[in-house]
Amino acid sequence: RLMLLPTGPGESRFLNVDGVYFESLGWFPDSKHVAFTGNEPARPVRTWMYDLDSDKATPLTAEGTRGGPVSPDGQWFVTSDAHQLSLAPVGGGAPRRISQLQNGEAVVRWSADGSHLFLRQPEGDTIKISRLDLATGHKEPWQTLKVPEPGAEFVGTLALSADGKACAFSFQHDLANLYLVTGLK
Repeated sequence: RLMLLPTGPGESRFLNVDGVYFESLGWFPDSKHVAFTGNEPARPVRTWMYDLDSDKATPLTAEGTRGGPVSPDGQWFVTSDAHQLSLAPVGGGAPRRISQLQNGEAVVRWSADGSHLFLRQPEGDTIKISRLDLATGHKEPWQTLKVPEPGAEFVGTLALSADGKACAFSFQHDLANLYLVTGLK
């Protein structure tokens, strides 16, 4: 179950969505709607919009399609299907294809002005971040992140500021090895 917790005075609240296995959740910019992705038992994954005022969930995508982050104006959301990145209108309608995704490439977030998407591409001990211009489809390198310690690996998700200049990520470094030696005399 999904529960909203207040950051100040107030009461916690469960969302009126039963029987869904949740994958991800994100806020709409109006703070009155939530987009969540998951699946009902024995059904393919999909993304819904939950209205906090009416306590109702409305499907945003067809079954089998995951929706991504919502635009800063709340009018569009990202979808990717078979390496095709598209923008779909929140109110319904045909998605607009904008770019191909490389293997492992994924959307991190929208820029603050809604003109670009930031994409991540993991490559070993680095993550390459690119910026995709939504008007032209032009993709340009933005930043390359490297784990701060030799032998460490990125884990979890990447958080990026709306201007793309600050980020947070988790990494793991295993400091112990166990060896089993047999047959010694």
